[in-house]
Amino acid sequence: MKHNRQSKYYKTEGIVLKGMPLGDRDRLISLYTQDYGRVRLVARGIRKISSKLSGHLDTFNRVVVSISSRSSIDSISGGEVVETFKELKTDLKITARAFYIVELIDDFVADGSVNEELYSLLLTTLRELDLLARSISVGSQRVTMEEDVELLMRFFELNLLIDSGYAPELSMCVVCNQPLSTEGNGYSVEMGGLVGKTCYLQTKAVQPISVAAIKCLRFLSGAKIRVAQKLRINPVLMSEIQMILQKFTMNINERKISARQLIDSINTISEGKQ
Repeated sequence: MKHNRQSKYYKTEGIVLKGMPLGDRDRLISLYTQDYGRVRLVARGIRKISSKLSGHLDTFNRVVVSISSRSSIDSISGGEVVETFKELKTDLKITARAFYIVELIDDFVADGSVNEELYSLLLTTLRELDLLARSISVGSQRVTMEEDVELLMRFFELNLLIDSGYAPELSMCVVCNQPLSTEGNGYSVEMGGLVGKTCYLQTKAVQPISVAAIKCLRFLSGAKIRVAQKLRINPVLMSEIQMILQKFTMNINERKISARQLIDSINTISEGKQ
């Protein structure tokens, strides 16, 4: 139930996106909530060993917090952990991808902007990452699981764009608003979607896109997460879709996600060991 944020005290559930040191004892917490969107909260004294909140407000944790709004910046007066997603925190590759999705959320949303679909997408994606990490830890085939993780990332990126109001146009040409050709189409990040064959040949700053990539993007945009995870995509097609979606997300937040660089570094090290 939503509480009145105008009162001196209120309670809400949220997912910790990040925490930053504030002075010697405190931390500034970025919390994404279902009721209030993203909120910035001070966790006073949390960096002291004796703090009761220590460990409760780790990144990714789903928590219920009690909040005091008696000062200019609301502060956390108490809290309890609902989910820790402990499995995803044990696998470096999956942890890096979890950092990637919470960083994207933190970049895409504005303080106080409520979006229940986006909150649900974040929570569901963290749960699925946790399940995949658990499968890897009990001996499931790692290559297959990592393919599932990458597909989950593409699902998240596309639906982040959709739920944030930046859905790329995947059905019609964004230039002439006519149906796409069966092949020979392109896409434009600046224009917000796919470009038909005729306009592709006449328009600048348009990149080619394969027929298979268009089909995959359309499927991922309309499927539930568990249905989407049944899709099997070869590495070449996965790389194409990844490049396209990252161009669209970077066009919105206008910077490269630092966790993406972490993922790339981990992948490079892993490939060097093979």
